[in-house]
This record gives sequence, structure tokens and C-alpha cells, in this order.
Amino acid sequence: MTPSHDDDAVPPRRVMYSRTFREQLADFIEQGELKHGARLAAEKERLVLDFIDTTLSRTPALKRRDAKLNLVVYPVSNTPFIVIYDFDDEVVRVLTCLLKGAGNRLGDFDPALVEW
Repeated sequence: MTPSHDDDAVPPRRVMYSRTFREQLADFIEQGELKHGARLAAEKERLVLDFIDTTLSRTPALKRRDAKLNLVVYPVSNTPFIVIYDFDDEVVRVLTCLLKGAGNRLGDFDPALVEW
């Protein structure tokens, strides 16, 4: 018998959001409100948080770890955001988010500077 791949069969990991992530996302959402309006900015924020809470908490190994950072760098569909995170069997740790166009700045990201 083949094991089920139903998301409900996989218990979600606990998600820890760093202070750095929360502040960075809030800054980006504020910028988005000014440029695109509150409704669209709130929708993008909801998409990012829902993706983390529902998908990454259950299947965090969707992408391979970045070879230089040893962290997972995941572009969230239908948003302008990249989420940088780490995980183990119990917890998904969301370190920060960047704008997708900032992918070339990944080399400047220092996980030691993330505040929890």
C-alpha cells in the first residue's frame, strides 16, 4: 500500500518568526500600501503568512538549501517576496524576507544578525 501524501496526515511543525522577519515584512507591506493600496498589500501579506503556516510548516523541504547560506531561500508565488528559513523535525524558523528583485543581494545576508 502506498503511503498517503495528504497534508492532513503530516503534523505541522511549529513556526518561529524572527523579529527581523516581522519588521522587514511590515516595512515591505507599508511600502506596498503606499504604491499599490492597502487591499493589495494586505493580500500579499496574507499570502506569505498563509504559505508559511500551511505549506512550509508541513513540507519545509520544498527547495534545496542555498549552498552558501545553508538556509532555504523560497520565492513565494503571487507575491514579490522571498522567504529565508531553516527547519528541523520540530520547527520552521523564518529568518527574514527580501524582495524577489533583491535575490542578487543574498550574499550580503548574515544570519547572525537576525533578531529573535
